[in-house]
Amino acid sequence: MSELILPGVTASRDVDYAERGLRHLHQAPAGDMPAVAAAFRDAGYYLEHITCLDLRLVEEVAAFRVDYQFCPVEGRVNRHVVQATVAEGQPATSITGIYPGAEWYEREAHELYGVQFDGHPGLTPLLLYEGFDGFPGRREYPFHDYQEF
Repeated sequence: MSELILPGVTASRDVDYAERGLRHLHQAPAGDMPAVAAAFRDAGYYLEHITCLDLRLVEEVAAFRVDYQFCPVEGRVNRHVVQATVAEGQPATSITGIYPGAEWYEREAHELYGVQFDGHPGLTPLLLYEGFDGFPGRREYPFHDYQEF
């Protein structure tokens, strides 16, 4: 297991890199992500990516899951993925104060899935036009309906 001390992480396990493309998988409450992100930053990791998944229909999760990927600046590939679940209508906490580059990823998750990020400097549309109706990343989004702008 990693030697990192990650405040806020509730569970961790090592993962087979050849099988999954990462070495460590962690779970953390969405509200604790600034502390987790700060621990990675202080240990010399960069934010590789943030993505969101609509797992509201998956019984074990029943929420959105925001995945944060961190890699060390130096040394071998040692990817860590932190999974934070966010119930529909509940906010996650922005990590833009720790990693300014998270701003675009959080805007994308907000725009496509409707996940709010408390403390984000401006969740304005990134990919879709202002006033777009709905969240195209959600499972129930009707892809057969075309919206004219």
